[in-house]
Amino acid sequence: VAVFIPWDARNPAHINFQKLYLAIEQALPSGYMLKLIPYSHDASDLDQYLFARERLDAMLFAYPSDEHMPFVRRMARMYPTVVLGHEVTEPTITTVFTDNRKASEEAVGHLISLGHRNIAIISGPLELTDSKERLEGYRAALSKAG
Repeated sequence: VAVFIPWDARNPAHINFQKLYLAIEQALPSGYMLKLIPYSHDASDLDQYLFARERLDAMLFAYPSDEHMPFVRRMARMYPTVVLGHEVTEPTITTVFTDNRKASEEAVGHLISLGHRNIAIISGPLELTDSKERLEGYRAALSKAG
């Protein structure tokens, strides 16, 4: 199973991706092996991982950005594919994700209901889909509250 995980040692969140990899490894039935493929935000690097000559049973892609999705779609035509982190509406790709927009909107709405008026957000880099969605939810809650 090829596991694509975003990797940037300068990002303090990368420790979470190590935990994710270990969780995937523990969840696999015996007899399966993982091939960890760290990837950068540069989607052009991914084409080197077309697995034409390797035996591959599935592909898991953690938190791909919009720029990575053409590669993910190509791979999904060849292998069972799972995307972690955000919804993909294509029938050939299984997704596991959190509704970041709704979660952020509910969290900010809760703070507003408690009487808080000065609410900030730390969303992360806006080139990441999760960050954009969280910011959208934050803005929606503030807009709804006037």
